[in-house]
Amino acid sequence: MQTPTLAEARFRSKTCHIAFSRHSSFLLPAMAAALLLSSVDRSLRAQQPSASPETAKDARTQADAYFEADKPRRAVAILAAAARQHPEDRVLGAMLYSSIRDHVWHMPQILPVKHSGEVRALAFSDDGQMFASGSASGEIWVSPTEPKNGQDAAAGRIVLPKTESQIAGLAFSKDGSRLAAVSKVEGLRIIDVAAKNAVFEAPRPAQAVTAFADAAPRDRVAFGTADGKIVVVDTATGKVVAELEQPGGPIQALVFSRRSQKLAAACHGGVTRVWDLETGKPVGDGIHQEGSVLSVDFGFDDSYVVTGGDDKNVHFWKLPEGTQALPAADCKTSVLKVRMSPDGSRLAAMLDDGSIKFWDALSAKELPYEVREDGTFNDMSWSRTGLRVATGSQDNQATVWSARTGDRWGEELNHDSPVLAVTYSVDGKLLATGSADGTARLWRTDGGKAMPTVRTHQARALSAFYSRDGKHIVTTSEDHTALHWISGEVRPAGPALKHKGDVTCGSFNPDATRLLTSDVTGVVQLWDTTTHKPEGEPFKHKSAVNFVDFQPDGKRFVTASAAGASVWSLDNRTKPLTVITHPGKEKNEIKYARFSPNGKWLATASTDGTARIWDAATFKPVTEPITRGYPVLCTRFSPDSSRLVVTGEDGQAVVYDTATWKPVGMPVLLEGAVFSAAITTDNRFLVLASFLTNAVQFFDIETGEPLGPGLIIPSQPTRVDYNLAEENVIVACDDGTVRTYGTPFVDHDTPAWACELAERVVGYRHTGGDEFADVDSTVSDIAAYVAAAPLAQEDDFSRLARWKLTAGSERTTMPRIRTTVATNIDRRLEERSIDALYECHEAAPVDDLAYAALSVYLDNGRQSEFLADMVLSHKNASPLARAFAASALVNAGRIEEAEKIMDEALAAAPDNPQVLRREAKLHARLMHKERGIELFEKALALEPNNYETHRTYGWALLHFDQPADAAKHFQAAEELAGDMVDDLVAGLCLSAARQKNDKEAIAAYRRLIELDPAWKESSYLTSLRGWTPRQLSDLEQIRKNAVAKK
Repeated sequence: MQTPTLAEARFRSKTCHIAFSRHSSFLLPAMAAALLLSSVDRSLRAQQPSASPETAKDARTQADAYFEADKPRRAVAILAAAARQHPEDRVLGAMLYSSIRDHVWHMPQILPVKHSGEVRALAFSDDGQMFASGSASGEIWVSPTEPKNGQDAAAGRIVLPKTESQIAGLAFSKDGSRLAAVSKVEGLRIIDVAAKNAVFEAPRPAQAVTAFADAAPRDRVAFGTADGKIVVVDTATGKVVAELEQPGGPIQALVFSRRSQKLAAACHGGVTRVWDLETGKPVGDGIHQEGSVLSVDFGFDDSYVVTGGDDKNVHFWKLPEGTQALPAADCKTSVLKVRMSPDGSRLAAMLDDGSIKFWDALSAKELPYEVREDGTFNDMSWSRTGLRVATGSQDNQATVWSARTGDRWGEELNHDSPVLAVTYSVDGKLLATGSADGTARLWRTDGGKAMPTVRTHQARALSAFYSRDGKHIVTTSEDHTALHWISGEVRPAGPALKHKGDVTCGSFNPDATRLLTSDVTGVVQLWDTTTHKPEGEPFKHKSAVNFVDFQPDGKRFVTASAAGASVWSLDNRTKPLTVITHPGKEKNEIKYARFSPNGKWLATASTDGTARIWDAATFKPVTEPITRGYPVLCTRFSPDSSRLVVTGEDGQAVVYDTATWKPVGMPVLLEGAVFSAAITTDNRFLVLASFLTNAVQFFDIETGEPLGPGLIIPSQPTRVDYNLAEENVIVACDDGTVRTYGTPFVDHDTPAWACELAERVVGYRHTGGDEFADVDSTVSDIAAYVAAAPLAQEDDFSRLARWKLTAGSERTTMPRIRTTVATNIDRRLEERSIDALYECHEAAPVDDLAYAALSVYLDNGRQSEFLADMVLSHKNASPLARAFAASALVNAGRIEEAEKIMDEALAAAPDNPQVLRREAKLHARLMHKERGIELFEKALALEPNNYETHRTYGWALLHFDQPADAAKHFQAAEELAGDMVDDLVAGLCLSAARQKNDKEAIAAYRRLIELDPAWKESSYLTSLRGWTPRQLSDLEQIRKNAVAKK
């Protein structure tokens, strides 16, 4: 049987990503929601599309084109319009579902505020309840940030007295009762917001205002004028703090120091001057540079200033000397704006070539990423955490960026004209934008990315498979272990199932009471999944076992090893019932052997270029071989056994009808070898993982076309499996992680309300051809619409809608997945990987637990301490978040403060094992032996099989000079995680040495060298961080003995 030729295969390569948006719930009462739904439906029916793609396929093609052009809002509008006309098209439904879920959509918090002139001045009150906007026509409006419908929003808006000229700057007082407003001509007024009248007016300046600044920690504002004069005013008292002057030309820019004690001004003629506001005297004699100075900011401790301007450099100037504190940074183009991150550790410079560059503010070293758009940036703003940057550009959009990578965070925030101003609320949830057409908008920017549930091994993960009911998972790895997990949990259900070599595969029996695992030494072991102990002696092979699979009756199983597929009975461990081989003289290896779910057939895949189907009772061929010409790597039946997918090194995936053994649909061709595949329950779609593609991709079997965006994986996938019950996929990866994702498949027609929901989320409706109409809808409007929609309890779009309107780390990671972001944060903190913690932060970007977890392991000490202090300033931060933040303070040397915070966290959560472990570690560090041991023992009483508690307890006991007890906990941790964790092996090595057991210590050190040859070198020990001098000295002595010739 010949497979279709490559020329017949269809293939389309796509670049895609996982992301999603989530927003806090603002559900209105049911009656109000129903009225709102009815009125909006009537208004939107009036603007139904005048034209649309002729077929669902045309719509998919058009949407794909918009995705490729990086216009996802329009793509979703196309899909929504098409799905409304073709609700039965499951491909359209899946594309619509995944595009809503997998993108970060920054949605409007309130309806647009329409001024009569361009908006360059924006400000939030400290409590985030109000935001002010000022226009070029002199309008000053204060709008509530609480979402309301359009009529109520207008009614709640406070219109303050209009000025004669453009508003140059706005700032609320700390209590939000007053608003400082600076206009170009009139200068400064301080307005009582409730009374709508001015309580202070500074003298009218002789010339126009050219610069404005406000002091975040104190009630102060400053403005500078075209004739070089500067006025500083206390907005709480209405008193002038200072009147300063730098004659000869305009003040280009102003900025207060972090404690508001100093003011810096970029002045005419390349001069930067700094004043001490407590004395009113200049700091130094002024700083001089070539060209105009366009922007200035203070360093983290106010000991230096940073300037940028026409000379195309960023300068770091020491105060009061005015000399270079750090080398100047060559930007090769004019510097429009410089801003320090809130923690003072990084500097961002906005350049006139449409880019933003970043530097380490302590060394002036340029960071290896930048932000760039086609149009010139008009403004930029750091979020309070310093983890994100927002920009407004000439391209009629605002954009949120990761300040760690320079990658865009979510989709653009669209305006109809250039965006001139951007500013964050204090809590980072809201972003205000102002544009040239007079529109001010308020956006929710706390939407995070969809994230997988992540489980980990200590080395490359080789496979991951579900039990038949989807409730259990087995994962296998090159760390010589298999792990049994309960679906939805992120900790193993029991100890590691250990082998003496790489574990290649695992398979459950039908009721998941038993588990088979195979390895490269030729061993297959049967395990009891309740006790996690082996059942009897292993089944032995002469070569590595590539695959193992239970027959559906649970009495027999098949193994793929070398050139044979051996069928075994559980009752006979000495000899297989039969060994199936592929005929032919050429040497071959069977890579895959799997039974059909109905138990009738056995399919084998071989490097001889064929897949063969065998009768599972007689073990005779049932059809001609499927010939590929290249090694076949995977054969797998559909859940109902009516289909078989065959994949191989030729990059093809072809599906066959098991009634005729003929191909069905169109083959799929990928760039690399396809080594893993699954067919969905309805036989409509393929799930594929291939070499050279860090992604799991989904394809329509009938057309061979990709099903919208796939799932980008941070590492090369090695195996993929599909959970029939929950429609999730699990992916084993090269980096040792095993990741569970929700699939894009939908199990029902697309409801009309879901199409409407999509249009509200993206803000567009397709009206025909390349035409789109704006759909203005706020977060509360969307929540009300969902509340009024006829949601089913468990259908896909209903779960998606509810999931979109939840917030925080307590939400689930994806609509169909049961684990929460918080659970993943706690588990991934144990990896001590900053990349893992950033992945969690991206799923909950405005969340104290995510911030606190990041603070523990950030390599930027200043940023770590800043985030910890920010979390601790929040009264509602959870005890665990406070415990994490206290750990960051320990790293910063603030031990007494951290101890007090830990005690308070433990008092609030006395039975939280994670909080107990955190405080126990602190007491161990302080050599509080009795208290530390007491806390560790309590944590273990609550979670006896917690790997991390045993590991950290072992190191604490070693620190207490109890090496024998320490060894017991290192050994307990090895039982849970396997024997290839260098941290545990090193602990055992030191424990043996402390007990004068040199032979055991040397043996343990040689294990370290086997894990990583770097341990053989003395230089490797000196590069280790976080170890005590005594530990490193002991390890060095053991190393010398271990590497010495016998």
